[in-house]
Amino acid sequence: RPAKRSYALGILRPGLVSYEPSICYMEDSSGSMGQKQLKANRVEMAHAMKTLGVFEVWFISSDAEVHGAPKLITLAELMSIPVTGRGGTDFGPAIEAMMRIRPVPDIGIYSTDGDGWAPEYPPRNVEFIWLLAPGPWTRSPCNWGTQILTTDDPVERKKYQLLV
Repeated sequence: RPAKRSYALGILRPGLVSYEPSICYMEDSSGSMGQKQLKANRVEMAHAMKTLGVFEVWFISSDAEVHGAPKLITLAELMSIPVTGRGGTDFGPAIEAMMRIRPVPDIGIYSTDGDGWAPEYPPRNVEFIWLLAPGPWTRSPCNWGTQILTTDDPVERKKYQLLV
């Protein structure tokens, strides 16, 4: 959108430029995450990317350890990346890998069912979101960050409303 003074000067000057946030999407690939849960969270992330107008995000696959280096992926790649790992769950290694990305992402989104160990403190200077998929192991991973339950079913929402 051009600046208001552009018309008086007779040249187009940039006005408000929208800022595209840097996002890191961490996916819990442990055995407790079923295919239905993984797909539901990926669909939710894809919708968030479209809404924000973000074309690339950092992707980290992790169970008790990180599987591969963080990589930039597009919306199309998000839906086709194979799931690796399938072991236990430790959220710490993926969060540490996210903090080694330069520049550090503005937003960290962890796709999980919450069944695992989380660090005691949140990562510094990063807005953090727990994208929780409902299932038999769903629980609150910690007492920090924003928790979002990926379901519209009112019965399921009532069941999990005491997560926090």
